[in-house]
Amino acid sequence: LVTPDEVGDAGSLNICLRLNGQTMQQSNTKQLIFPIDQLISYVSGVCTLKVWDVLFTGAPPGGRHTGGLRAIPPPGGVPVKSTSPTFSVQ
Repeated sequence: LVTPDEVGDAGSLNICLRLNGQTMQQSNTKQLIFPIDQLISYVSGVCTLKVWDVLFTGAPPGGRHTGGLRAIPPPGGVPVKSTSPTFSVQ
């Protein structure tokens, strides 16, 4: 999505997930258990990472719960995951 020089400090990126314009999760990569570079190093040792591969590491703190259950996107719902200030994925 971007080159490392465009990201800046990958260990301090705001993370946000919106569903139909409503914020469902909001956190920062500081909250990850393992640093980004360590995650990429580990995964690339197990399999070959290719352009457009995306690593999902689990739900960050700050997730919105609905009645004790995670909100599930309704049919036609548009989830948008963004990392500020770098990119947005729809």
